[in-house]
Amino acid sequence: MNPENIETVFNISERFPEFTRKWFTRMKKLRVLYLGRWERIDPENEMDKWERTDQEIEMDSRRVMKDLSSLTRLRFLSFQGISTIKSLSRSACKLNKLIILDLRHCYNMEQLPDDIHKLKSLVYLDLTGCEALESIPVGLSRLDNLEVLKGFVLGDVDTAKTCKLAALKRLAKLRKLSVTVHREAYPLDKLIDDIKEFKVLENLNVRWGSKVILKKKHLNKDETEEQEEYERSWRDIKELPKQLRKLDLERFPDKELPEWLWPQKLLYLEKLRLGSSKRNKGFGAVPAGEPTKCGVKVLRLTSLIKLKVEWRELNKLFPNLRLLESYECPRVTFCPCDRNGIWRSEKIDDSTTTLLNI
Repeated sequence: MNPENIETVFNISERFPEFTRKWFTRMKKLRVLYLGRWERIDPENEMDKWERTDQEIEMDSRRVMKDLSSLTRLRFLSFQGISTIKSLSRSACKLNKLIILDLRHCYNMEQLPDDIHKLKSLVYLDLTGCEALESIPVGLSRLDNLEVLKGFVLGDVDTAKTCKLAALKRLAKLRKLSVTVHREAYPLDKLIDDIKEFKVLENLNVRWGSKVILKKKHLNKDETEEQEEYERSWRDIKELPKQLRKLDLERFPDKELPEWLWPQKLLYLEKLRLGSSKRNKGFGAVPAGEPTKCGVKVLRLTSLIKLKVEWRELNKLFPNLRLLESYECPRVTFCPCDRNGIWRSEKIDDSTTTLLNI
């Protein structure tokens, strides 16, 4: 084929993609470049059980990165699962028409370029599973068209060049955000306080990494006073942001949910998922009288070995429930789920069906 007429390159089965030196420079019409692994990954296991098998993809990433700037019409770029990528080049930041950048499971990628703010057309950025990534450059908060950001890292690296979570409030179009927390002294209350000014955020996913230590270390007097002063700034959390519709908490590190996350406080949230927590025991106090006014329609519970609740209690806590998923939750009992752990209400309407598909 004449490279000058090619608009899409999609890697189906090549583990070691090879390129001639001038291949990219001649592809003036290329709009889609998908070199990484394309197979769908189980969302329940995508962060914890990425299989480094013969499906890994390796390539001469330096040479590919060097020639990327030639692809001036590129809209979609995916390097998903390419193990040889350690950084994204400045050359990639010259793709000013790029809309989607997929870097999922580039698990050896250690940094993003400071020039990432030059990707002015970027709408969708996925950094899910980039476990070697310790921080995000501050320039990311200047991507004014960004609507979906997955894999934002909250690590221990905190410098003037590090993007803070609260800085993302500049992204006026951001509607979907997933965050990976590797910082020890960064509780959920603080995170919610940081996103309270995100005007259109509807979908939030939070995952705590394995580096987060659950036990608090013993502090001396000065350290205790400093910690208390730090906590006072976000202790007044009373509810989730009203525009938030979906919340996913993975590896929640505490035994009890904060009171503002009890079902009776979730008046606007429609979809809640709790997963892979070894400590969480319940949803807070079960009302003795009338059911709560909780708005949650979809509740997914996965791998919660200590969560203890009965179907009767769930009905009081989540009276508007239309779908329940209970998987590997041995203490969630008496639920009328099928053999796949799914229960669906007969009252499912079109809006709930749409919610299930998102």
